[in-house]
Amino acid sequence: MCFSAGMSFWFLRFTGIEFDSSYVKFDGIDEYNRVSSNIDLILAGFNLYATSNLKFPLNFYVRVGSGIVQTTITYRLVKPGLINDKGSITSRDPYYKFGASLEYAFTRSFFLETGFDYLIIQYLQKSMNSIRYYGVIGTRF
Repeated sequence: MCFSAGMSFWFLRFTGIEFDSSYVKFDGIDEYNRVSSNIDLILAGFNLYATSNLKFPLNFYVRVGSGIVQTTITYRLVKPGLINDKGSITSRDPYYKFGASLEYAFTRSFFLETGFDYLIIQYLQKSMNSIRYYGVIGTRF
C-alpha cells in the first residue's frame, strides 16, 4: 500500500515522500520434517522518491526509505524420543531500503509499475539483506 505527495521539476515528473507498508510470509520445513519455521514480516515506513519526466508513458522511479519491521519467527523442533519444542520470537527493528522501478502510465492517473527494492533489516543488531521484486497496478488521486 502506498500513499504519496510531492511536486514536479523540469527534469522530474514527481518527487516527494510516500508511505509504504507490506506483509511478507515465508514458510520453511526441512526434508526430514524435524524442524519447521515460519517468518512473518510487517513493514511500515516512509520513502523519498523521484521519477523521470520523459515525454512518453514509460518512466523510471528511484526511491530510498526507512521504517520499522515487526518480525515474528514461529518454530517447531521434533527430536525422536524427545518432547516437541515449539516457540516464537517477535522483535521490532529498523529497516532501510533503496530501489528502482519502471512505470507505464496508461492515463494520467492509472499506471502499471514493476521494480525491485534492496532491503536491509537490522534484526537483533545483525543485518539481514534481501532483494524484493514487485509489480503494482494502481491509480493516483
